[in-house]
Amino acid sequence: MAAAPLGGESDMAMGNHAVDSVADSRATPLPEGLARLSPVAWLAFLAGGLTLAIVAAITGDAPAAQPWLTAFGFATTAAILIGIHLHRPTHRVQWLLLAACDFLTTIGVAVAASPGGLANVGPGLTGVGSALGFLGFGLLARGRIPSGDRAALLDAAIVATGAGILIWAFGLAPYVLVAGNTSILVAVLFFPSLVALALVARMWFLAGEHRPVTRLIALNVLTANGIIVIEIIRATLGANAYTGADLLLRFLELAFTGAAALHPAMNAAVEHRDALTDRIGRGRFVALAFALLVNPATLAIEASSGRRVDITPYAVGGILIGVLVIARLGEALRTLGEGLRERESLLGQLRHMAFYDPLTGLPNRSLFSERLTASVKARAPGGNLATLMIDLDDFKNVNDTHGHEVGDALLVAVGERLQKAVREGDTVARLGGDEFVIALPGCADQLVPIQVARRILKLVAEPFEIDGLVLEVAASVGIALAGTTDDSASELVRKADVAMYVAKGRGKGRFDVFEPSMAEPAR
Repeated sequence: MAAAPLGGESDMAMGNHAVDSVADSRATPLPEGLARLSPVAWLAFLAGGLTLAIVAAITGDAPAAQPWLTAFGFATTAAILIGIHLHRPTHRVQWLLLAACDFLTTIGVAVAASPGGLANVGPGLTGVGSALGFLGFGLLARGRIPSGDRAALLDAAIVATGAGILIWAFGLAPYVLVAGNTSILVAVLFFPSLVALALVARMWFLAGEHRPVTRLIALNVLTANGIIVIEIIRATLGANAYTGADLLLRFLELAFTGAAALHPAMNAAVEHRDALTDRIGRGRFVALAFALLVNPATLAIEASSGRRVDITPYAVGGILIGVLVIARLGEALRTLGEGLRERESLLGQLRHMAFYDPLTGLPNRSLFSERLTASVKARAPGGNLATLMIDLDDFKNVNDTHGHEVGDALLVAVGERLQKAVREGDTVARLGGDEFVIALPGCADQLVPIQVARRILKLVAEPFEIDGLVLEVAASVGIALAGTTDDSASELVRKADVAMYVAKGRGKGRFDVFEPSMAEPAR
């Protein structure tokens, strides 16, 4: 990412640059001068970087280009800091890590080129800067990948790693072995670079306001990987090979990073996407199986050929595939868990809609009938069971005078007071309109429902304050006690309903207990 010693391996550490994450909020208003600078600064920086890259590639003079590369590295650090100030992203740590990466690697290059003992400090500074760059781009990538795309991106990374093993075994390995270089550093950087390529190949097509910055970072990853490939080739052919191409890619890598930080879309949020719950298709399954089997199969072929085999790349590739597979399984379990939670939530909503009144939240007729039926069946011989039917007196006047919204609010308040009048195991339900019903299973004696009825009449008679209005209402209550011949919940409800209408006919605001003599007039 930042300027590194020409011909060295230091900035190969940036081969796994991932795309950046985005701040979740928009930038706050800027001063007028900065606001005018914002839309064009990134383009000017990119144009300057492209110009330097083309000139350096044409001349191919590494010593002459090194001061310009160092200066442009410091300019990229400044561009990132200016971009943070311009756009004020909520998550700025990632960008600060990238700025530190550019700064340290640029200083590392300058120190490494100086005479004396300080030259040994340069590679250390460059290594620390590259590590910070790894961390910064990792955090950026995490925020820029929509959650619904993670499974597909992990699959692409697994397949890319499997393909990388083939590329290594039959393409790059001979160059590394012939040059007599150690393969561990190259392998550690080569496979993450392929994974990064798989990620940016998908990220390139993501739509949204963040797209320009995403594509600039994708180009950064491509150029960083190109530098890695050239470094491997130069290790075999000599430091003077492909100097122009190496300079071109190094300037471009810096240009893309600085332009991305200066672009107004630096803090544009990535839209959330629902995770895909479709089954893995046959083609994807075959590709994943290939990626898992290619490492041991290629190693076996290499070993049987009698050629010298470097085990390090296969170990690195195998470990990386294992980590990605574990991440893929974790993503699958996460998606499955979210699906199950959504299913349970939906079932809970449907269950609530089926058995509870949408206005008051009380059990509806179906749930009340179910509970009362269970209480009737569970009643011990001689046990007491009662049902109370409650109807508000002249409730229609409230709707006509104050409107249905006030009437609905009054029904909710009445339901809350009815719940205060009963025990925890009793059931208060709304049958519809202004009719409520209560089941009292396991009454200690036949006086309990009468006491509850009196409590209900007292609570309902207290004034209600609804939307600044003070309303006074009354209720009529009918009580039905389960007798020795009662064998159904519907019969109890019918008797309580009859008693309630008798109470209403006798003057309202009172209660009555069902008696057989009430049945004929009610009919």
